[in-house]
Amino acid sequence: MKRWLVVALLCSSSLGALAQPEPTLNEVVPRETIELRIGQTRTFRFDQSATQITLANKGVAELIPETDREFNLRGLDQGQTTLTAYGQGGRIIYRAAITVLPTGGYVKVYGHGGRDKDYTGYFCGEYGCGRADSDVAPVPFSTTQSESQTRPDGVQSTISREYRAPRR
Repeated sequence: MKRWLVVALLCSSSLGALAQPEPTLNEVVPRETIELRIGQTRTFRFDQSATQITLANKGVAELIPETDREFNLRGLDQGQTTLTAYGQGGRIIYRAAITVLPTGGYVKVYGHGGRDKDYTGYFCGEYGCGRADSDVAPVPFSTTQSESQTRPDGVQSTISREYRAPRR
């Protein structure tokens, strides 16, 4: 009788193991994407301390820590990688997809560069141009056009119009 009880318990435990669901694998997709150009460096800051920051593919981008909250990210080669930041206790505090694009063209527009330089830089690619230093707000600028007209009575007048870029 004991023998049959042992056999019955073994059978029921093995059937229970078969009935358990198989483990699933779910892809973790970052919610944000950071785009860089080859050779471009951008600085980022967390609102809390990070104990470790990793890149999945070190040949695409370079991570240069500055403090426990701030780091630089530089595009090395065209491709994609994932940046993961860990906080206290190994908890993930941030994850982003990093895309490094080819350099494209670099265009300098002179005349309204801001505090330290006399130009504003733009990276141009297949679909258009964007500010090279996207962390800096654009500098507002204006232009004036003047038009001279002579009225039928011989009096000449000049009309000036000023066009201003909208503030952001």
